[in-house]
Amino acid sequence: RKDDTVYVKLADVAEAKKDFDAASKYLKRALEIEEKKPARFARLSDLLLKIGANDEAFEAIQKSVEFESENPKYLDKFIEISIIVGNKKLANKALTQLTKVNADNNKLEQFKEKIANI
Repeated sequence: RKDDTVYVKLADVAEAKKDFDAASKYLKRALEIEEKKPARFARLSDLLLKIGANDEAFEAIQKSVEFESENPKYLDKFIEISIIVGNKKLANKALTQLTKVNADNNKLEQFKEKIANI
């Protein structure tokens, strides 16, 4: 069995060197081996945003939300990336979900405004 943690460590090293492209590639390899890791998908989305791969970042954070649909951190990030890629429908859906699980989130109004402007 291949060891996914080796690729995660390589991603850590690449990210520390600010080589976000290499870091994202290593993280993708780790996820090919062990894909049920929502935190890795969330991290991958951050790395992909840094290299301008917004659509891929959107797909990655969508995976995190699929695994943990009530995780406020993932929903927050999903809304932000949905706004970046201009997906109003999914941004609104995620906002509804985030409101249910974290009604005290101070970004809710800000998200509503940004989504309205898509």
